[in-house]
Amino acid sequence: GAAPGIGDELSRAQQAGAIDRMFALLVVAGLLGVALNSLLMTAERLALPWAPAHREGARR
Repeated sequence: GAAPGIGDELSRAQQAGAIDRMFALLVVAGLLGVALNSLLMTAERLALPWAPAHREGARR
């Protein structure tokens, strides 16, 4: 099987009452989300330069 993910580790930390570990895992999950969103937005901008969302003055 696969190695446990962040969600599984977060659940284990909650069950153990490890608040500091829970907080650290939440920060890591949030940073991963921001990084993935930024990466995908960059890929979209490069792959679809003609899309209306990427034109000058377009609203998002």
